[in-house]
Amino acid sequence: MNYFLQETKKSVLSALWLMILTFPLMVLKVNIFESVVTLRWNNMIWIGIGTFFLSWLWRFLLDRKENGSGNKTQETEIPGKFSLRKSLNEKRIKIPTLAVLAVLVLAFPFMVKFYQVSIMTSALMFVILGLGLNIVIGYGGLLHLGYAAFYAMGAYSYGLLYLYWGVQFWVALPLGAVSGAVFGIVIGVPVLRLRGDYLAIVTLAFGEIAR
Repeated sequence: MNYFLQETKKSVLSALWLMILTFPLMVLKVNIFESVVTLRWNNMIWIGIGTFFLSWLWRFLLDRKENGSGNKTQETEIPGKFSLRKSLNEKRIKIPTLAVLAVLVLAFPFMVKFYQVSIMTSALMFVILGLGLNIVIGYGGLLHLGYAAFYAMGAYSYGLLYLYWGVQFWVALPLGAVSGAVFGIVIGVPVLRLRGDYLAIVTLAFGEIAR
């Protein structure tokens, strides 16, 4: 009974956290032309209910797997302690999880309006930028402050190709990415010889120039 209450409490907290996180996206609807804000509370209710049951089911399956695959000497361990990375590498958990995520991603544009799709697109773009910054600074150890300049050059290239030369989206998109990469190489050849504060200052200057 105590274990059930603990898991229920964790699921409730997860649901509340996601409800607060998605409030501006799923509840608020702003009409900038009429200056009207509409509150869609039913969306928050469905998010809370869905998150609660999915969170509870997720933890239940992981605990069941952990207890079933562990040794008998580990049966006295505290329930709920597991390695998330190890569990996600298991095929019987990884494949269904990826399948569910793929279905949700494909169904999302058809379940919501263009406003939510636009916001999620922008959010995912910034997530990709964050991952790239993590590679450059986190794994590469380079204090690079002009990272946004590469993104800006790719975006400018795409805009010019699409507006002035009439290049289609799926052709202009990879060309914009290539132009951003080329710009990064051109900057990186002379700049990567610097270290420490000098690298940060020079890359920051490139970022300001691009802006």
